[in-house]
Amino acid sequence: MDEETVEQPNPDPDPDPNPDPDPGPDPDPDPDPDPNPDQVEQVLRVLAASPHVKTVVITCGAPEMSPAFWLLARGARALCL
Repeated sequence: MDEETVEQPNPDPDPDPNPDPDPGPDPDPDPDPDPNPDQVEQVLRVLAASPHVKTVVITCGAPEMSPAFWLLARGARALCL
């Protein structure tokens, strides 16, 4: 009796010919999501020196829960942003 060959399906029909290289370790494995007041002041100084910036977008979860958000929001508003 002849044995029939059963073709197995390809588990990955479209393999990526150029997979991404290993990105390595996270550069900041324990980020501090809340900037300190000095960092906020630094951002406000950069904004004040950047008249071409007309909008500030703050993202990441619920930024209004951070005290730094309110410092930044008030400072940006004072700069008419």
